[in-house]
Amino acid sequence: MNFLRSIYWQKFQQKYGRNVSRFDDLNTIYFPLKKGLCWGLVSAFEEKDRAKIKTIIKNARENKAIYLKFEPTEDFDWGKTDYKIVPSKDIHPLQTLVLDLIKSEAELIVSMKQKTRYNIRLASKKGVKIVKNPDQGVEIFYHLVKETEARDKAKFHNLKYYQTMYAVLHNQYHRLDVYLAKFENNYLAGAIIYHDFENKTSYYLHGASSDQMKNLMAPYLLQWQIIKDCREASQKKYDFFGIKTATTDRLMADEKHSWYGITKFKLGFAPKGKLINYSKAKDLILKPFWYKIYTVYQKIR
Repeated sequence: MNFLRSIYWQKFQQKYGRNVSRFDDLNTIYFPLKKGLCWGLVSAFEEKDRAKIKTIIKNARENKAIYLKFEPTEDFDWGKTDYKIVPSKDIHPLQTLVLDLIKSEAELIVSMKQKTRYNIRLASKKGVKIVKNPDQGVEIFYHLVKETEARDKAKFHNLKYYQTMYAVLHNQYHRLDVYLAKFENNYLAGAIIYHDFENKTSYYLHGASSDQMKNLMAPYLLQWQIIKDCREASQKKYDFFGIKTATTDRLMADEKHSWYGITKFKLGFAPKGKLINYSKAKDLILKPFWYKIYTVYQKIR
């Protein structure tokens, strides 16, 4: 089961302040709009979940949602419905890379790309250290996030989001860890890892890095330590959670995509890993008038 369907993800989202409705093992997260309206997100939606659609729609209408965004795990026939369903923008990655942790450490090292192995050794030799869940770890990670935002011209979550995530998923449920790579007193890279212990899978949810001392290759040693720790915790899979390949059937980074660098980095650890493709998101429109206004606003903002 995808972690986005878990009750732990529900608890975190609710603590963050979002309205979440749960149907068996499926979450609908509501995002507020003006005039008391909202829209709902249903992630990791599977074909077997279609039996719940009427209940999900009823709940969404009660919450004054103008549409529901479904993120299916695969393509399937939606069947007859009284509502229009249109292709939409995805919230979560359409592709991911999964590394098999059943292999020994030696096998994992050998399976990496040569440049990745070299950079891991270099970082270790130069004195980069990896720390796990240190005091103020979330705040340090967020500082790295702001550096990454400025460098990549991207938008990440706010500090409260990461703090709430840590308070709920680490402090309360012990399913999340913050890792940081440092050299002397300088923090160079960070990562947030979610652990699904029931399905023996760990997820690389968030990452960030500094522009300082990039020659020390800190993110490589950081990622390798995380992989080793997950394996020691008896996890069987490590999900890199988000890549972009040139095609849907080959592990080759898409040079034209903004994720080229991070995809190339991840592929260095698992050049023969399992590539998973998800289906594009679909919007089920509940209030056509307001949906049209909303989509026009999103285009011009």
